Amino acid sequence: MFKSLSLPKLLALNTVSNYAVMIVRVFQGVLITRWLYHYLGDDYYGFWSILWAFFTYMIVFNLGFGAATQKYTAENLFKRDIDKYNRVISIVLGFYLSVSAVISAIAVTASFFLPSWTGLQDPEKISVCQTALIIFGLGTALLFPMSMFTAILMGLKYIYLKNAALIGARISELIGIFLIMYFDLGFIAIVVFSVSINLLFDILLIIMVKREIPGFKLMPSFNMQTMREVCNFSLFAYLTSIGNMIIAKTDRFVLSAIIGLPAVSSYQIGTRIPDLSQTLATPFQENVMPLSANLIHTGDTRRLSSLLLSGMRFSSFISVGTTVLFFILSGEIIRFMFDANSAEITLICRIFLISEFVNCAVRGVPARYLLMSGKHKMIAYTTLAEAVMNISLSIFLCLKIGIMGVVWGTIIPSLIVTFLIIMPSSIRSLKFTAVDLSLIFVKPFLAVALPAAMCLLAQHWLGETLSQFFPLAATCAAAGSVYIATSWIFVLTKNEREMILSKIRKTPIPA
Repeated sequence: MFKSLSLPKLLALNTVSNYAVMIVRVFQGVLITRWLYHYLGDDYYGFWSILWAFFTYMIVFNLGFGAATQKYTAENLFKRDIDKYNRVISIVLGFYLSVSAVISAIAVTASFFLPSWTGLQDPEKISVCQTALIIFGLGTALLFPMSMFTAILMGLKYIYLKNAALIGARISELIGIFLIMYFDLGFIAIVVFSVSINLLFDILLIIMVKREIPGFKLMPSFNMQTMREVCNFSLFAYLTSIGNMIIAKTDRFVLSAIIGLPAVSSYQIGTRIPDLSQTLATPFQENVMPLSANLIHTGDTRRLSSLLLSGMRFSSFISVGTTVLFFILSGEIIRFMFDANSAEITLICRIFLISEFVNCAVRGVPARYLLMSGKHKMIAYTTLAEAVMNISLSIFLCLKIGIMGVVWGTIIPSLIVTFLIIMPSSIRSLKFTAVDLSLIFVKPFLAVALPAAMCLLAQHWLGETLSQFFPLAATCAAAGSVYIATSWIFVLTKNEREMILSKIRKTPIPA
């Protein structure tokens, strides 16, 4: 049924499904956090948080094979040479199984030393947590290799199928945990159920992959040439992910070591609104890697350039709106959400809003495209160099000017790499013109001028009351609505407006 969809419609469906997943995750995350915090108590809930942090950090050990799996799948290797494709996937599985063995060993070993790294003294709680850790650790080891089926579906560009299964899993998890708490089945039952529902999700993905790729099978064979070919890409994709992780995670450690935890708290609050802006602006970008690999392989670079231009325009449209409106209202939003009234936190927020705009609207699509266009080594070396600059500059400036030193130490290397390396390389490869760049960046800023003025007027007229829920919500809703209206004039082209109107009227576009 869905194979008849055109590529633009498929990309749109994938993007909409990413937004749906985002909404479900936020809703489910808030409810489960609230329920489990009160049901489990401090000790068990704290340990539950550690278990999921453990699972999150295990993703680091994908070794770049997820990106490699996407690449080979998107290039339709399974259509040209199913045996080679099966060998590639089998090599990926072999590496993942090795990581699974390490995960199992870590979980079992850590269970013996649990009191020393948790501070628990109650023998009953220690026993329960040891059991939970072993179940969760072995479950994670079992789930880890199955992540390649998510990458395969993404390589097929069927992100919406993965998302549909994920939404079902998250809703089922919500219902299941509610029932476990209702019948008071305890902490272990929650851990077992959580692992089981994720296992069922992965089994569903396996069924989808088997249906979409006839002849797919895992082969217990080893081919040195195939392994070298896979590792040549996956190694640099992995180095890129490590560099990005260093950039994203080390700023808090630098602050904690040099200034202390209170600075980390202020910094964390200041980054929450930019994180939300990034979340809203990036759902399309999950399409970029499989789309780029597929169309580069087929030689259809003209179509790829057109589709990536559309993707960058969409990301820029969302990012410009959230960046400008959140920038103006950042102080009021922070006071409402976190009950914090600090000029320093507001400044941190505003600088990182600019940083997230650069990462989402300017860098996000080009960096993913370049990774799949044969420039994976350049992207890896550039990202690692940025990570080194980030850490060095953050430490130096933090010692000189305090918390703002880490802020500038994070944003300056990002701006240098984005505007001197990533953007020039992608513009040359995709042959973007000045008109294209105007469509991406200039027009959304024209559209946001009137909504920005509305927010400034609201600040002037309402003063401190703008930090209250109803005035703030009304201002955001009004400004957002006007931004959509002005974008109809400034952002959309004439053909795009005609196409939308024709769909609304359900009449064909005239030739």
